[in-house]
Amino acid sequence: ASMVRALETLGHTTRVASPSGVDPLQMAGASPVDKGQAQVRGITRIWKVVSCWVPDIFFEILEISYNVVVLIRLGPILKRRSQDVYYERYAFFMFMGVYLAKYLGWPVLLEVNEVVGVQRARNQVLVPVSQWFERLVFQKADVIFTVSSFLKEEVLKRGGKSGTVHVIPNAVDAQVIESIET
Repeated sequence: ASMVRALETLGHTTRVASPSGVDPLQMAGASPVDKGQAQVRGITRIWKVVSCWVPDIFFEILEISYNVVVLIRLGPILKRRSQDVYYERYAFFMFMGVYLAKYLGWPVLLEVNEVVGVQRARNQVLVPVSQWFERLVFQKADVIFTVSSFLKEEVLKRGGKSGTVHVIPNAVDAQVIESIET
């Protein structure tokens, strides 16, 4: 959410398209896969129940199949070409948004807050599959933003292109992005 707000502060027009229908700007700080005791409603509640009770391998298969939903919901939006770039927050097993954007000629900005194999709220089962998707997505992205130098190094090891990976800590400041734009 802070990246979107920073881009808007710089005068860029943004459109947030969340395939799940959850507005990430309103959900900033919340996690639909949180296994804690927080009370949630609607689609977030469904995802929380699935996250808590579905075995890890089935949950990961659901994550992979979610690429079909991304294709159906994001495809028409990207075909309209009403913005200048495609920005996505990287998620395990998710590749369709980046691939679709590149196929349609969009420059891709990717925010990376975690990588495969590093501790996660859920256990990881299909690690080799996720690593394969991760490498493909990192190779396709035109610019990658990470939240730490550790993640920057990991992204570079995993397919990110040298010179395109930048560290912008959480709580993004529009002036930091502006310095990268120039």
